[in-house]
Amino acid sequence: MRLVYIDEAGISSRNQEPYIVVAGAIVNADIQLRLVEDYIRTLVEKYVRPHERDGFVFHASEIFNGGKTMLREDPYWSIDRRMSLAHDLAQIPNKFDLRVMLGYSIREISDQYLDSISEGYSLKEFSPKDKTMHSLLSAFAECVYYVEDWMQEYAKNENCMLVVENNDQSNKMFRQLQSRLQKIGKLDNPPNPGPFPIKYIREDPLFKQKTSPSVLEISDFCAYVAKRFLNDVHREKIRPYLEPWSSQIVSPGWIK
Repeated sequence: MRLVYIDEAGISSRNQEPYIVVAGAIVNADIQLRLVEDYIRTLVEKYVRPHERDGFVFHASEIFNGGKTMLREDPYWSIDRRMSLAHDLAQIPNKFDLRVMLGYSIREISDQYLDSISEGYSLKEFSPKDKTMHSLLSAFAECVYYVEDWMQEYAKNENCMLVVENNDQSNKMFRQLQSRLQKIGKLDNPPNPGPFPIKYIREDPLFKQKTSPSVLEISDFCAYVAKRFLNDVHREKIRPYLEPWSSQIVSPGWIK
C-alpha cells in the first residue's frame, strides 16, 4: 500500500507568486513510513527545545523566513540553525528513496483560460479567489496524473491513497476532482491520453491536520522549495535545498 502525502505552496500573493506548486511524496506504508517518521522525530529532538517539542511542526515557510514558532528575534532560532534544519530536511527524499511528484500551474495562463470561458459563455467574471482555486486544482490534477502514471509503471500490484493537508477552502474541490479523474475515459469520448481514468488511487482523499512526525512535513518542504525555485529571481539561493532531492523528482519536464 502506498500513501501519497500532498501539500501545496504559492497561493498567497499573486504578484510575488506567479506559480502554484503541489508536491506529492510517495511512501510505502509497510516499509518506509515508520522509518521516515522516526527520522523526523530525531530532527525535532535535534533542533527543537524540549519545552517546545509537544505539538511542534516543521513548516518550510517558517524555516526560511521565521514565524510564530521560529521567531526571528529569538537568538535560538538563528538563520544558521534554521538553514541547517532545511539542509537536513532536504536530504530525506533521497535518504529514504521517496519519489516526489511536482505539479504546477502558471497563474497568468490559468487566468486567461477562465477569462476566455467567462467571455465565451457570458458568465460572470471570476473572482481572484476563484482564479486561485482553479490554478491550485490544475496543479493538483497534474500531481495526481504523475502519481497514477508512476503507480502503473512501478507498483502495478498495489493501490495508493492520497493524504492531503486539511484545508476547508479546497477539500471539497480536491475530492470532487479526484472523483472526476476516476471517471475520465468512462464518460468522455474520445478517451483522454495518459493514465486516466485513475485506477490505483483508491477511496476519497484523507484530509489530515499537519502534525509531527508526518510525511506531510516533507511534502510541505518540497512544495515550498519548488515554489521558491520557480518564483524567485534569485533561484541560486534556493537551489542548495532542491539539489539533494532533485533526483527523486519523477515529474517529466521539471526544471532541475
